[in-house]
Amino acid sequence: DRIYGFNEMGIARVRKRRSANKLSIERVYGLIDTTGKVVLDCIYRKIRPQENINLIIVQDENKKYGAVDKSGKTIIPYEYARIYDFDKNGVAKFKQYSEKTSVNSFYGIMNIEGIVLTDDNYSSIGSFTNGYAVVGKDEKYGVINLAGRLITKIEYEEIKPFNDKGFAIVKNENGYGVINKNGLEIILLFFEKVSDHGHFFLAEKGGKKFAIDLAGRCIDKEHQNRYNLLIEEYHKQ
Repeated sequence: DRIYGFNEMGIARVRKRRSANKLSIERVYGLIDTTGKVVLDCIYRKIRPQENINLIIVQDENKKYGAVDKSGKTIIPYEYARIYDFDKNGVAKFKQYSEKTSVNSFYGIMNIEGIVLTDDNYSSIGSFTNGYAVVGKDEKYGVINLAGRLITKIEYEEIKPFNDKGFAIVKNENGYGVINKNGLEIILLFFEKVSDHGHFFLAEKGGKKFAIDLAGRCIDKEHQNRYNLLIEEYHKQ
């Protein structure tokens, strides 16, 4: 009874009403192409074609999510409580059903082949930026790469997105600092504020501002001695 807009791949969602029982009518969805040919029959409770890949996320009559291709072949089995849209990197967040509860409240990620890259044990997973995503657990945060591997411990209070050079500003109970794409702390975490300026970071402490390069060295000659003294004092703690 309704046709939605066509996407870049030339397919559109269609909706049909059918009787669920004597008292109610339910809506089911399928797909058609630009000629009106049926791509997928209207048998799904929900349907979301993915951009630029031959993959369609669907929800079956048992309210479980999986994914099929345009021929209707199952690519990802119907066993998930939720599958989110795949991003440009070909990964998607998911929630899986638990044996103890109807829905697991934790997240994992999978690739377009349905291969699970992480266990579903994170309370949050952010979007991937420059190949890395922030994950949360027990109100602490860490970072995973596109392979789903943790590159840092889950120990930070705040993590900003990685920049295009592979660095991110992080915060723990001691203050702000910077880590690289290997999870190493390039700028120690004891500053009151750190801002990203492309080829260097500006770190503030005690009313002083220090320009620090991507190797963690103070490049402001006027404050180099003060910066080195702060580092020494930090290591003595």
